[in-house]
Amino acid sequence: MIKTLEAALEYLDKGFSVLPVRVDRKPLIKDWKPYRQKHPSKELLRSVWGKYPRANVAIITGDLSGLIVVCADGKEAHDWVKGNLPATGVTVQASPARTHFYYRATGFMRPRAMPTGVKIRGENDYVVAPPSLHAQGYRYEWRLYMDGWKSLPELSDGSHDEGSVKEPGPILVGWKQIAAYLRAHPRTVQRWVKSGEGPPINRTPGGRPMTTRRALLLWAETCEEVAQEVTAG
Repeated sequence: MIKTLEAALEYLDKGFSVLPVRVDRKPLIKDWKPYRQKHPSKELLRSVWGKYPRANVAIITGDLSGLIVVCADGKEAHDWVKGNLPATGVTVQASPARTHFYYRATGFMRPRAMPTGVKIRGENDYVVAPPSLHAQGYRYEWRLYMDGWKSLPELSDGSHDEGSVKEPGPILVGWKQIAAYLRAHPRTVQRWVKSGEGPPINRTPGGRPMTTRRALLLWAETCEEVAQEVTAG
């Protein structure tokens, strides 16, 4: 069996949504967006790899796969990741200067600023995965440390919320955005409802600071109906 296809089927069994891509990262499935919400079938994957046996494999990041991937290219980017984000036991070496850091997705916000060379692959995005071939000829390789997948640390979609990074920063997001996100991501709602937690918000949409209590009250007022819809379904 083709190694990248074999890997794609294995990732699918792990619960990740996957995508065949060209060496330049362009998808080989013209309309790949539905697979942000549902997994592709094994039959579809075998069919595409039958046409493109040299295809690379990508993992679609976000709520369905439960993954956020931070890509660091260059020393400054690596130093920023190591200095600001939790240590993770799952990384991919994409090239000598580029590393992908894997986290368990728990949210939907982005930091206000990042250094050059840092990219966050979250909702509505994807990341090329092993054993794909890099355009420069390098083979993507897994590097597993600590407990690897068993203790994958949580990370909001690039958030600077308390507990996710060493130096929290303000998160600005509108309540309509929160409600829309929760309707599209029932697993996140179910996790929050079960744990009694809310989204990591420490600023109002207008930029004013909020206490944790106020953030949770606003989350409840805004999203109670959404949570009821999801948990009832």
